[in-house]
Amino acid sequence: MLILPLAVAPDQSFWDQPVVLAACVTGTVAILVLIVNAGLNTWMHQGKLHADRELSREKFSFDKESAERKFRLDRALDDWRRKSAFAEQELASFYDTASRISAIRSPASFGSESEDRIGRENESDILRQQRDKYYPIVRRFRENAEFFNAFYSKRHRALALFSQGAEAPYVDIWRTLSKISVAAGMLMREDTYAPNQAAYDHRRQMEQIIWEGMTENDAIAQAVLDAIAAAEKIFRPAIELPAIDLS
Repeated sequence: MLILPLAVAPDQSFWDQPVVLAACVTGTVAILVLIVNAGLNTWMHQGKLHADRELSREKFSFDKESAERKFRLDRALDDWRRKSAFAEQELASFYDTASRISAIRSPASFGSESEDRIGRENESDILRQQRDKYYPIVRRFRENAEFFNAFYSKRHRALALFSQGAEAPYVDIWRTLSKISVAAGMLMREDTYAPNQAAYDHRRQMEQIIWEGMTENDAIAQAVLDAIAAAEKIFRPAIELPAIDLS
């Protein structure tokens, strides 16, 4: 019987196997890919976080600036509304005051304006006729006293809203009213009708104050016009919507 020797495979290391080598390479590549992907993902995530933070800062700054601008605008508009409403009202009051002063100083009068004068029935005919000429001025003042007092009281708010000097037109009007009132009161005094030149001259001076148009250059009418012009300079600009600087 013939016995053949068995063929023995050559001795090979485990790592030398082609399958093992392929698996190692594949695994290494996969690990490298994972590492690279993880690094990229981390980098991209950090970049996104940084961008989001910058965007949040910019949005916060923009919102803050917008809120501040809106606040300044609202405050400026509110200040303008208050000043504009007051200025428009007061300009109308100045025009109304001028009209009332003109009506008070009108030389024309009705007989009924003197009928309620106290004591006229106890006066001589001449004295009664003289006083009846001037009494309408006194009566008209009394009828407009409430308006004039309310008008003059606004000078304090004008001073608060428009600073120093805003009360000057009110004071000028009040001084003019006082001159008319004092002149009318003096013409009602009995000694004003003394039979001498000094009394006559004094009476003529008082008449130029209480009556409009007695002289070519009416100082009282001009004082009223000057006060209105001063009020125009103070209040007229406030009525127009100003250019508001929001920077």
